[in-house]
Amino acid sequence: MSMSPDNVFAVSTQLRHAALVLVVLGGLCLFGCVAMVMRTGGAEGSGEPIPDDPSADVLTKLGRGVARSERKWVPVYQLSWQVLLAVGLLLLVVAVWAFIGSFIGPIPAIVAAIALTWVTIVLFIRASQKATTVQTPRGQSYVLVMAPRGVPVVSARNRNKSWFRTPILVEEHVRQHYGEWVVSSHLVGELDIGESSTTEILSPRVEAAHRFRELARDIKRGQLPSPTEKT
Repeated sequence: MSMSPDNVFAVSTQLRHAALVLVVLGGLCLFGCVAMVMRTGGAEGSGEPIPDDPSADVLTKLGRGVARSERKWVPVYQLSWQVLLAVGLLLLVVAVWAFIGSFIGPIPAIVAAIALTWVTIVLFIRASQKATTVQTPRGQSYVLVMAPRGVPVVSARNRNKSWFRTPILVEEHVRQHYGEWVVSSHLVGELDIGESSTTEILSPRVEAAHRFRELARDIKRGQLPSPTEKT
């Protein structure tokens, strides 16, 4: 039984209105996620043990007491931003489905929304990664890579087609290694990569990016990385 043009128009309008509402709700969830991430970082601080000095002044003791109290809430803050992130992304995906469905129909829009979400994740991860080849003064070539821990560099030329598995690897990274970045280098053409490669696990990303630039600069100057693994 086919729908009349008036019914099709009504359904399309409803889907667009639903998409707008979902985008607003999803945006609020993501805003809350960012706020909780910042709260988590503030509660964690430097990660160093908080000293307990009896001779400290009252304000110092009060500040340290607040810092200890905040650290106890870190697991709650982490769970909060993870839940908000998941809910926000889910609402945005459904909003994309509703918007596309208003043009091509709800059923075909499911496939389109999944494909668009997949491509968006892959492009976002690829934009956050770095990979380059640096030559030493003697002509040796080193490949430098900076990527989230557990997520290989996305490339159409990757033999294992990591770009296809990227969303799955991202989910594993969030559960197991969130916030940890890998900066690695290996000498091109070496048969035994273990003798000519370095791997450093750093956090946060800004530290990894700084190390990536520093490593590239050192290799260009002829200061070769040590063949060790740092974790």
